[in-house]
Amino acid sequence: MLPKHVTDLADNFVRVFDSGRPAMVEFRKARNRGIAPLSQQEATLLGCSAIIPIGNNVATYLEDRDRYIWNKLQHIITSTEMEAYKDLSGDLKLQIAAYCNPVHYAAERFMEDLRVSENVPTGYIVETLTAFSNIISKIHADVDLFCATYAVKAKRQEESASSHIYNIGSVRGIVGNVTDSQVTLNEGLVEPAKMEHIVNPSTSRWESFRACCKAWSPQVKSAVIAGVILIVLTVVGWIRLSGKNSSEGIKEPTIVGTNVTGSALFHGNGNTVTIDNSIHVGGTNVIPGLPAIQIETLDGLPTDLNST
Repeated sequence: MLPKHVTDLADNFVRVFDSGRPAMVEFRKARNRGIAPLSQQEATLLGCSAIIPIGNNVATYLEDRDRYIWNKLQHIITSTEMEAYKDLSGDLKLQIAAYCNPVHYAAERFMEDLRVSENVPTGYIVETLTAFSNIISKIHADVDLFCATYAVKAKRQEESASSHIYNIGSVRGIVGNVTDSQVTLNEGLVEPAKMEHIVNPSTSRWESFRACCKAWSPQVKSAVIAGVILIVLTVVGWIRLSGKNSSEGIKEPTIVGTNVTGSALFHGNGNTVTIDNSIHVGGTNVIPGLPAIQIETLDGLPTDLNST
């Protein structure tokens, strides 16, 4: 059985043809054209001289209709790229018969009624009825040829698609859809290709990072940008503060004065200066208990320390 989408499209075409050229209207036209060349007396009597031309006119209409239907079926099959199968020819013939046989039967009845009404011998319409059946026979021959050609073409396309061998080792980038094809890997292995074996182009870390960033939502992008700005401002502030403190001399110097007499000047901001006033002789504190003096310098003028 033909696929439903094929028969649905064909039904539409047949309805269009029959609405423009109804069978009974065409039969009456065939009769009128058959008796037009006759004299008035011959037209009144009709008879043998007109029955054959009328039959030929009816046969012309039947062939126009049958050929129209067959051409549309071919066009539908090729346009939709329907898959060929073993019984395609038989199904097409059955579908053509479903469309054509009712009209052919109506044409045969019309000719028979006309022969009986005009008292024409049976032999005068035999040739006409043979012409009717020959139309279907010729179309059946065309159906067989079409199906054979269509099947060969489909088989060649399938063989052509399956005969491609891709050397993945020598390819960079996308090689296309190689589903159900033979793929040769670097190790020399051959296996049927599946969709997941499609080769994607290699990307750098920067390109991968950019692709990842593009996939972020607007909320995530805003949060990341705000975080980066905060980090930059924090680093810049720390660098500026470190530079300022270095220039002002804030550090932890070690100042040791032994047996100091006179004045000592210390300048700085927040530095602690420890002065040990004890006397050391040979590493021994001769005068124990003498406290050490600690002075914390302030920003501004130097601290003046007088030692007497």
